[in-house]
Formats: sequence, structure tokens, C-alpha cells
Amino acid sequence: MNLLEAIFHRLAMGKYSITATYSLALYDWFLTFDDELALIYSARWTSVTVTYSLCKYYPLLVWPVLLWSYMGTHNPNLCRKTIIPFQALTIPMQFFPPAVIMIRAYAFSGRDRRVLALLSTLLVTVIVVHMWTFLSHRSVPPPEFYLLVGPTGCFPNSGTDDMRFRIGISMVVSMVMDIACLVVVVWRCVQLRGSAGSLMKTFLAQGLTAFASMCALNIITSIFYFEPSLHSELGLPLLLTVPNLIACRLILQLRRKAASPLSPSEVMRRNSRLIRDAFGGHSSWDMPG
Repeated sequence: MNLLEAIFHRLAMGKYSITATYSLALYDWFLTFDDELALIYSARWTSVTVTYSLCKYYPLLVWPVLLWSYMGTHNPNLCRKTIIPFQALTIPMQFFPPAVIMIRAYAFSGRDRRVLALLSTLLVTVIVVHMWTFLSHRSVPPPEFYLLVGPTGCFPNSGTDDMRFRIGISMVVSMVMDIACLVVVVWRCVQLRGSAGSLMKTFLAQGLTAFASMCALNIITSIFYFEPSLHSELGLPLLLTVPNLIACRLILQLRRKAASPLSPSEVMRRNSRLIRDAFGGHSSWDMPG
């Protein structure tokens, strides 16, 4: 494959990845819309409701703009003027999911202030690093590129070693936060052992899966960007969208479990726990949804 063929191949792969990612977001929205109405928007608004709405609908609103940017046929002057604003639109998609996971991990920890301080610090670090990565020193490909391929989409020049390294670093920082949330959940499970209620057990099953999935996605994308021979253009659109979908699914699962009737054994267990708490115990079964 010569140079020109390789360029067009990578452009096509990037466009396919972006289109597939937005199609996945739309498909998930159609699947979960009824659950959203019943479990999210019929209840009173909380911080979880707000973060769910941002995770779900911000990507759906932003991706059409990015599709126009990446898949249209634009001249280099327009691309140079719009590259930073378009990149800025992607930043919130990268920290909404960690915010959801932080809220859930903090609640699961029994609202431990030390956990909140740790995860808040990591979240701020994620935001700062991502802004440094995607907003500073961003440029479009050189003029020779447009002379070679003609008018094409407006996308950042991510092919330099410096840019690839910075994107990889941002993925690693996100992965560190995912691992920290996972450690908090495991630590709390060790504390509770067999005393967790059904809602906490649901969070454990769904939350561990969500944390592990986000962590794995960050690892895979980091490998793509640290290794130039791989198709790094495939990873970023998925990384911008899939964590948002996972976070929303986690919230829906917890709301569904919280809304389901309690079994007789669960009622008895909770009553027994309340009696123990009245004599100096500490209740740990109730985790707000």
C-alpha cells in the first residue's frame, strides 16, 4: 500500500468509526427511552438525574456537529478556524462518565469523606489532563496534506509522536481513576462481607462490570495510541461515547432495582438490621439511587 492509499484508508476507517459510534448511541437511546421515562424522569431530580441526562443527551446532541466536521468536504482555512471549538465539544464527554462513577463509588463507600476527597482530586486531574491534551497545541494537518487528498473533513492532526503520546497519557489518567473507583468498591465489599442488601449487591454486580469495562476500554485505547502501527483512529470515538452509555446503564439498573418491590426475606433482613442499629450498630444497606 503506497502513501496515498494508506492516507485514504485511515481517513475511511476514522469516518466508519465515527458513524458506527453515533449509530450505537442512537440505538442505545431507542432501547432505553421507555426505562428513562419510568425510572429517571418520573422521580424527583437529583444529582444522579442531572449526570444521567448529561451522559445520555450531550453526546447525542454533539455528535451530529462532529459528524459534519469530520465527514464533510471543507477547505483548510475553515478547518484551522474550527478545530479548537470542535475539540472543545468533545471534552465534556470525557468526564461525565467518571463523574457518574465517582458519585456511585462515593455512595457505595458509605459516603466516606476520604473517598470523596480522593476521587474528586482524581476527577479534577482527569479534566485538566484532557483539556491539556485536546485543546493545547492542536492543529490541522499541514497544507501538503490537503494538496494531496483535496477537500476533506476537519480533524486534528493526531499523527505526531507528541500528540499520540499526550492522548495516551490522558487515557492512562482516566484508567487510574477507574482503577481507584474499583478499589473503593472492592474495599467496601470486604468491609461488608455478607451484610450487603439487595441494592448493594446489584451495584456490586453492575458496578464492577461498569468499572472493569471502562478500565479495559482505556487500556485498549492507550495501546492504540502508544503503538503507531495500530489503527488509533478507531479508538477515540468509542472512548468518547461508550463510557457514557455504560454509566447510563448502571444508573438505570440501580433505579430499576430500587423501584422493585422488596422480597419478604429482604424486609425481614432490613427490620433486623434496624433493630441492631438501634442498639448501637451501623446501617449499611441503604444506598441512595
